[in-house]
Amino acid sequence: MMSPGPCLAVLGATLLLAGCDERRPHVRGRSVQEWMAAVRDSGVSRADALSAIAQLASESPSAEPALEAALGAADPAARLMAVEGIGRAGGAAQLVALQRLELVVLRDPVDSLRARAAWALGRTTAGEPNAVASLTVALRDTSAVVRRAAAYALGAIGSPARASAGPLSGLRADPDSLVTRAGAEALARLRRMTP
Repeated sequence: MMSPGPCLAVLGATLLLAGCDERRPHVRGRSVQEWMAAVRDSGVSRADALSAIAQLASESPSAEPALEAALGAADPAARLMAVEGIGRAGGAAQLVALQRLELVVLRDPVDSLRARAAWALGRTTAGEPNAVASLTVALRDTSAVVRRAAAYALGAIGSPARASAGPLSGLRADPDSLVTRAGAEALARLRRMTP
């Protein structure tokens, strides 16, 4: 039987404290609480459980504290599922979760996680000023994939991100053509959405 590891212990404790119950939505026939128990009791993989919990995030407010806690996990797979879960929660994501996502965008050591967190911020923030500022800083990231994701996220936010137009324009000189294109598309979207 697979040992759940420290990340799932944190997730499990947080979910229990958050009051998960059987009336919550289910993914593949299991609630958040049942997914946690399945990892402990039947060896379901951590990735499968976290993926299911991420799917439940938009429907089950009790999943968000666990996802928030997983953003700080040592396991990159756990952080990725947490980012995805918060991103799926969309506008329903709590301010604390958004603040944690901003930290992932700026500080996570894994490029792909910073990029996914940028995408998630673009889906969840509705122009929250700190998120726009974090994404604008991410336009200068050393990783092209993060710069590209930040540009697309700012474009997705729309007119509340218009203060990022200058840094987005600066992407015209980016050595990566995909980043240049993402910056141009984001600027075009900002122009269409700005009154």
